[in-house]
Amino acid sequence: QGATKDDAIRKLKEAIECFEEECKKEGDIYHAPISIKELHEFLIVEGKEPVLEEYELRAVYA
Repeated sequence: QGATKDDAIRKLKEAIECFEEECKKEGDIYHAPISIKELHEFLIVEGKEPVLEEYELRAVYA
């Protein structure tokens, strides 16, 4: 989610750091590893136009 590949990588790293900080503050946050396939599907770019909306990656386990 960025105008360029480098911008998207920077934003992804920031999101990971923010999540890790929250996990340290809040001990009851459930987090599990994500498969490379799921991550790839989330990060894949379908078109050449920049995406202006933000997306969230969530997994729901029942």
